[in-house]
Amino acid sequence: MMAALRLHIAANVICLRRNRLLHAFMLLVAVGAATVVVPALAFGDTSNRFEAMRVLARMLHGATSLMTPGVGLFLLWVHRRGRSIAMVATTAAPFGAWVAAIPATSALVGAAAHAAIALLLVVLSQVWGVTYQYGFAYLALDGFTES
Repeated sequence: MMAALRLHIAANVICLRRNRLLHAFMLLVAVGAATVVVPALAFGDTSNRFEAMRVLARMLHGATSLMTPGVGLFLLWVHRRGRSIAMVATTAAPFGAWVAAIPATSALVGAAAHAAIALLLVVLSQVWGVTYQYGFAYLALDGFTES
């Protein structure tokens, strides 16, 4: 069962990696994040940069928390639209592994996104010379558990 679960998770990740609609949504989120980061580059004060990092962290973690369950629904939509559910249900692999792979893939993608946001904040704090606050790591863990 675990081998089938890993196989389905890998197939779902490949499906997400190849989907252009998901890439367009990620580009839209990146442009929204750039509206916070680019003006912060002009500020000379570290307190303004810290405030920009705080706003950026809340915005990105909030978007990711909404996106994580959406990834599961998106995967179901892709499988339904591609008419692959009947093919999955008739294979020798357990159907429960496919069903369990949907939320597991969503959780995996959400964890990776929250970790990437936390890493982005570490890099921004180093580049801008702002002391990194461990509350940003807490926001990442809290955002993941919420999603």
